[in-house]
Parts: sequence; structure tokens; C-alpha cells
Amino acid sequence: MIGQRFITRERASCGGAPGGIDNPAAAYTPRSLAVDGTRKFLYALNETPFQNIAIYSIGSNGALHFLKFTASDTACYGAVRTDPSGNYLYTGSSNLGLPANFGAVNGYAINHLNSDLTPLPTSPYTFPLPIGALIHDIAVAP
Repeated sequence: MIGQRFITRERASCGGAPGGIDNPAAAYTPRSLAVDGTRKFLYALNETPFQNIAIYSIGSNGALHFLKFTASDTACYGAVRTDPSGNYLYTGSSNLGLPANFGAVNGYAINHLNSDLTPLPTSPYTFPLPIGALIHDIAVAP
């Protein structure tokens, strides 16, 4: 479940963010979070049982509003990260359709107007993995 908190500079206190989250069930099993380059959208990687990404808009007061899910099996394992520009999002693959002992990273272009994710034409990026290994985290560098 995703929770919201805000910290005030004056008192260095932490409290619930105004507005809260309007659909906490949408974040049933979040593993990782990423924010797009405009800071208008939050992407939450859901592992079991969904293996998808929950997409939220971020209000001017910090409140999250659930928008939609990506299709099942579009993401899995590890982390969801944006590139330094915030225009692209990457996540570990669900590995469906890949040869045995291969992993992949899925890449998406972020539509900053409506939060949609479009698979990059060169994605997924595959690589060999030892038997039983999973992608637990990824890093994106310029």
C-alpha cells in the first residue's frame, strides 16, 4: 500500500498529506516508485499478482489520484526508474516469451500530457542471467 506524508520545514514534523490517496487498492503490492520529468505522474511497479504499473497523477497539494493500470505482465521484478530527463521509464521484464536463462529490461516513452507509456521500438533489452536469478534493481545513467 502506498502512503502519503508531508514534511514541514518549520517544525520538521511529518503528517498525512492533504487529499490522501483516492484508490489505495490500486497499489496492492508496490515494489518501486518513479516520478516523471514534469513531476505530474507517479508510476508504481506492482509485483504479485498484477505484474503491472499503477499510474497516479500528483496534485499541486501532493495528493495522489489513481488514473489507471498498464496491462498485466508489462512489468515485473525489481524496480521502475526514469532516465535523468524523466522522459523514459524502465522496468524489469516479466520475461514472458524470452528464452530460458535470459532477463530483460522494458523501456517506455512517457507521454507527459496523459501519463501513457509507449514501449520503445528497441525494447525489451535482453541479456543472459544465471539460472534462478532475477532483476532486483536497475539504475539509469545519462
